[in-house]
Amino acid sequence: MQIISLNTWGGKQIDALKKFIEEKAEDTDIFCFQEIFSTPTENKENNAFKLNLYQQLQPILKDFNGLFAPTQDKYVFFTGYVDFELSFGLSIFVKKNIKILSSGDIFVFRKRNGLDPKNVKHTIPRNMQYIQFSLDDKDFWVCNLHGFWFPGPKTDTPERIEQSKKIIENPSIQNDYPPSAQTPATTDTREDTSGKTIQQDLQGSSEVEICNFYGIELPGKCEDYQELINPLSEENINSASAGQ
Repeated sequence: MQIISLNTWGGKQIDALKKFIEEKAEDTDIFCFQEIFSTPTENKENNAFKLNLYQQLQPILKDFNGLFAPTQDKYVFFTGYVDFELSFGLSIFVKKNIKILSSGDIFVFRKRNGLDPKNVKHTIPRNMQYIQFSLDDKDFWVCNLHGFWFPGPKTDTPERIEQSKKIIENPSIQNDYPPSAQTPATTDTREDTSGKTIQQDLQGSSEVEICNFYGIELPGKCEDYQELINPLSEENINSASAGQ
């Protein structure tokens, strides 16, 4: 199975975005998109954002079922409120041969339409969209999240820890999640103060490497590196790799 997660930047680079999706659609089972605008009106663009981006993606992904999870209505960033039907949020497109058992979203920071126009960056509502599906007689979960990360750098804050707890303790997932289902794919990513990205496993509340840092792979279980993660430095990473 192939899953692509992509921040669309509101469609500001629409030609490159469409080309990428068209090239990947045949071999991709699920797309998870962040920063998606949707409107049924004729209003198509504002401040370079494509306000009908969700509608533009639908004909490209005609072999997929699309799901949209809004966070904020009638607002365009860096412009302000508008007087027509418009929503901003997340979307998941699932290939039609995949049976969706359930879907929904939960808010992990503030609530829908909870934005404060006087403090936009720090009050954009954040939700987590999720689907449960069946494939080859197995049940899976995929979650789509654009988490709250201000203020930068992307270190842990009480707000970010709280949103992770809300995901783990989400009653919608806990109540529907069967014992046979595969572990949800939701993760919370951040950068530490040295600029390297690490990943927090929301199921085990442990930290693991997302990718190769400095061209070095760090094999083994995440707990093997607990003493190295904070602070995470090039010297420590090289030491860990040499010891394997």
